[in-house]
Amino acid sequence: GLQKVLSEPFNRRLTLADIFPAGGSNDLQGRPQILLAGSSVVQAAAGKNWRSDVDVFCTWSAAPLVREQLIGAGLICTGSTIGYGDWCPLLPDGGTYIDHVEGYAKPEEGWWDKQVEGYGMRTKEFKGQTNKMQALKFGEETLNQKNDRRYVPQKMYKKSSNIGMPGGGGKQGFPYNYEIAGRKCLELIIGREGSKDARDLLKSFDLTICKSAFDGRLFRIPFPHDTFNLRSKIEAPRYKVVNEFVQASRAGMDCSKALGKIAKNAWQDVGMPPPAKQAGPFESANAHQNFLCKLLSRWQKYALRGVQVLDPPIGALECEVPWPMDDLDDL
Repeated sequence: GLQKVLSEPFNRRLTLADIFPAGGSNDLQGRPQILLAGSSVVQAAAGKNWRSDVDVFCTWSAAPLVREQLIGAGLICTGSTIGYGDWCPLLPDGGTYIDHVEGYAKPEEGWWDKQVEGYGMRTKEFKGQTNKMQALKFGEETLNQKNDRRYVPQKMYKKSSNIGMPGGGGKQGFPYNYEIAGRKCLELIIGREGSKDARDLLKSFDLTICKSAFDGRLFRIPFPHDTFNLRSKIEAPRYKVVNEFVQASRAGMDCSKALGKIAKNAWQDVGMPPPAKQAGPFESANAHQNFLCKLLSRWQKYALRGVQVLDPPIGALECEVPWPMDDLDDL
């Protein structure tokens, strides 16, 4: 079941008690404040097992409680982004309730001595017991905004995320190591300020199967017949925008021209403005292309896992994904 998925070595042998408080997470109106959703719940529902992160969704007010659980289980924060899944690094997470996403990992002894792949740095100072102390120092500095030491490639962002907000990690502090950005076994997806129901955050999913969720007590499977048979539909707005892009590409257009063929209302339906006609090298055009490539990559990934993606755009599961920048997928 779900506990078996969490206990896999890749997930650092997490337990449900590492995520959900003992008293449950629903508010007085019965609305879930914390949810496990996405790939881990799909695996549990369908009896499958593949390598993936654990995705935890929570409301803004529940974030400190979840962090306290995770930190108590030995996890530390390793970085954050401004959206989830098909996020655009230069645009708001359009049409969703998500504020930001934080990555968490459970380091093992000696882990800090290894070179961080892709970042060209070593963390030799993080040996033995000093790693958590140093991470707590970085976390305090970040939360106090005295010395923002986050690993954020500024060329890709117009704004950085609210890492550690709200409330940090409670009384335990907020252990955070910016030098291992990209290393994670769990993602904490935090709702915007004022969010009251963690189920609203699941509206960001493009595949219906990924809306399957667990609230600490109950499973919520909105499409049980498809989910238990490992099938998934694509949400209509994202289908439309990707279909127009793929068909224009199949007609021989380069990426910039294919982006220009997408109707304005198709972008609006996914909560995004159309690409700017004149964009700098790291501005709107690349962000829109990255958004589409992230969707294509996810659909192809789930197809390779054995999920039958129902009625995808013609060619979407077979085409080569034209990433605009090589390193975006690792953030």
